[in-house]
Amino acid sequence: MTRRRIPCALISISGLVDDRYQAQGASCLEGKPGAKPAFSDSEVITLMARMDGIPSPDETQFIALIRSHDGALFPRLLPQRRFNRRARDVRLRVDMFRRSLLDWLGVPR
Repeated sequence: MTRRRIPCALISISGLVDDRYQAQGASCLEGKPGAKPAFSDSEVITLMARMDGIPSPDETQFIALIRSHDGALFPRLLPQRRFNRRARDVRLRVDMFRRSLLDWLGVPR
C-alpha cells in the first residue's frame, strides 16, 4: 500500500491565509447579504496564493490539478466558473495577503 504525501506547502499557505483572513479579511463580509458560502473566501485565497507558485498555470488547469491531487483537502471545491467569480470577488484581499506574507517573510519590496 502506498502512502500519499500531504502537500506541506498547501497546508502551510492555508494556515497563514486563514490566520490573516480571520485577523483582517473577515470584516469585509460583515453585513453582506445571503448565506455564508460553503467554500470560504480563505479557501479561495489559499488556492490563488498556491497558484502563484506554479509556473504559468491557467485557472482551468490549476483547478483540475487541485481536484485530482488535493481534492481531499478541498471537498467543497467550487465548479470552475463559480471559483473564477469568487476569485475576482476576493482579488483585493489576495493582494493584501501577498503583501502581508512578504512582510512576514522579511522579503524587501
